[in-house]
Amino acid sequence: MSTVRTRICSTRINNAAPGSTLEIEGTCVGQFQITKNLELVGDPTATLNGNDGGPTLTLVGGRVQLARLATSAPSSASSRA
Repeated sequence: MSTVRTRICSTRINNAAPGSTLEIEGTCVGQFQITKNLELVGDPTATLNGNDGGPTLTLVGGRVQLARLATSAPSSASSRA
């Protein structure tokens, strides 16, 4: 997985307006932190891969809906209030 794909995924998540729906394609490697309401919709094989670097998806605020999107890492999701 290239660093460019990871930056694209992170940038899209960070720059999305609250309530947006983002389409995720392929595999995005890294740890992703979400601070607002979002819907992440994957293509049939889309994956967020934490690459064993910690939680793949951390929810800091808001609500997140995942559809057709896999996450992979030993500890693939966490949330903080």
